[in-house]
Amino acid sequence: MKKLLKMFLAVSAIAAFICIFAVSANAATSGTTGSVNWSYSNGTLTISGEGAMADYSTYSSAPWYSYKSSITTVNIGEGVTSVSQYGFYGYSNLISLSLPSTLEKIGALSFTNNTGLTVVTLPEELKTFGYGAFYGCTNLRIVFYDAKDCKTMDGADSYPIFYNCTSLKNIYIGNAVKHIPDYLFAFVKAVTTIELPENVSKIGEASFYGCSALKTVEHHISFIILAIGHLKTVRRSQTLCSLSLLQPLAMKHSTVVLHLQVLMYHIM
Repeated sequence: MKKLLKMFLAVSAIAAFICIFAVSANAATSGTTGSVNWSYSNGTLTISGEGAMADYSTYSSAPWYSYKSSITTVNIGEGVTSVSQYGFYGYSNLISLSLPSTLEKIGALSFTNNTGLTVVTLPEELKTFGYGAFYGCTNLRIVFYDAKDCKTMDGADSYPIFYNCTSLKNIYIGNAVKHIPDYLFAFVKAVTTIELPENVSKIGEASFYGCSALKTVEHHISFIILAIGHLKTVRRSQTLCSLSLLQPLAMKHSTVVLHLQVLMYHIM
């Protein structure tokens, strides 16, 4: 009886291996997505060409989904203008992400739950940020945000871009940035200090809402009207902020450090 059981288990294991091998062997290693091309080889997914990637309605719809557990690197080449909605949802083994300077849109939920990512650089020409794009990237530690004038898509209030990025402590905002979009860094609870460059002239609604550890915002001012909306005095929150920061607005090349005393609403 034991021999029969061992034989059965051995045959089952071999059959399972053959099935997995067959699926892998039959999966396409290249194709198109929207106006551009994709290819997979040895853990690297490459998107190339000119134009936009296709958006997908579910996380399993992308044509490279068969390689989800194997993909460690995503290289999106110059000329590509958008990243797919749901394109890389749940790719927990993805550790390296390269985005092109031509990128204008990151789709909703595109890199959600990519727990292997530690660093992300967002390029200057990025204009639209999909809700929840990096939601749940729990090991993401550093964001270089260079997008000059970007906006967030509808839904960002419910699914903030970097929500539940529990390790995100370092946010570097580039000198070319003019506008911090609505809800961009909402609920980034580990960040303690933000430095805003002098070109920032608008801070969107709830940009830093729920950043419960945020104590200092440093701003190098030439001339700016600062919208206090980023600390959110609406919808289930109470915020106290020192308004003395408004006094030197017309002074050139001055540095203002805002010490924020924040009483935030915590969602139970």
